[in-house]
Amino acid sequence: MPQVIVNTLTALFVETSLSNAERDHAKLLKEELNKRDEYVKEVRRLFLWADADGDGELSLEEFQRVLNRHEHDLMIFASSLRVEIDDLETVFNLLSHDGQQKVDVEAFVVGCIRVRGMAKSSDLNALIHEHRRSQEGFHCFRAQCEGQLRRIEQTLLQATQSGSDRSGVGQIPSGQRTDSPIHQTFSLDSTVH
Repeated sequence: MPQVIVNTLTALFVETSLSNAERDHAKLLKEELNKRDEYVKEVRRLFLWADADGDGELSLEEFQRVLNRHEHDLMIFASSLRVEIDDLETVFNLLSHDGQQKVDVEAFVVGCIRVRGMAKSSDLNALIHEHRRSQEGFHCFRAQCEGQLRRIEQTLLQATQSGSDRSGVGQIPSGQRTDSPIHQTFSLDSTVH
C-alpha cells in the first residue's frame, strides 16, 4: 500500500511539473514574440528616421547622413537592439550592394533581425561580401594588365618588324627556340600566361 501512495504522489508531481513546464514554455514563447514585435517596431522607427525624403527606401546618402550626424543617437539605438553600429552598416551594405541600390524597409527589418544575436553569421556574410568585392577588383586589374601586355606585345612586334625590314634586327635566328616563356608571352597568337 505505501508503494501505491508513493507512485501516486510521483505521478502527480510529474504531471504538475509537465503542466508547469508547458505553461512556462508558452509564456517564454509569447515573451519572445513580443520582444520580436518590439524589435521590428524599433528597426522600422530607425528606418523612417533615416529616410529623409520619405520614399520608403533608404539610399546610401541617407544612411551615411545618419551615421555621420547622429552617431551618438544611433549608438544608443543600436545598443537598445543589442547590435553594433558595424552590424547595421554591414546589413545596409549587403542589401544595397555597396550603396548602389536603395533598401526598402522590409528588407532592412529582415536583415537586422537576422544579424541580431548572430555575430558569427554577420561576420561570415561580411567576409563573403568583401571576398566578392576583392574578386571583382582582381578581375578588373587582370583585364587591365592583359590589355597593357597586348599593347606592349604589339609595340614590340611592330618594332621588331620595322627593324627587321631594314637590318634583320629583331628576327629570331634560325634554330633558336620559339617556345620560351618570353616568346610565348609576347607572341600574338598565344594567350597571356
